[in-house]
Amino acid sequence: MSKSKKSTTSFDDKVKIIAELSKTKNERAKDFGEYANIGVPLAYLYEMGYVEVTEKFTKKIEDTFWEFLADCSIPDTGFTSLAEILPLIVPDPYFDLEPYVEED
Repeated sequence: MSKSKKSTTSFDDKVKIIAELSKTKNERAKDFGEYANIGVPLAYLYEMGYVEVTEKFTKKIEDTFWEFLADCSIPDTGFTSLAEILPLIVPDPYFDLEPYVEED
């Protein structure tokens, strides 16, 4: 993402939220975590103290955070944890359809 976006979520909270994607049981968030196979491990490694913040690291975290919010169809309202985001996730109308069951 080349455009800078205004965010109300702190950088540390973005890292925490992205790192939490590796542990969530929410299918939609878990699927995104598997898709974001660079951002999520980077955030987790930072939380564990294995990597330092660099310009590239910051850009990857920002990009991953914005992609996650876009995937979930929610705006940034100043989140502090993944638990605040999960109830707001809009179901994907193409993939989250409940199976059609015909009643007798």
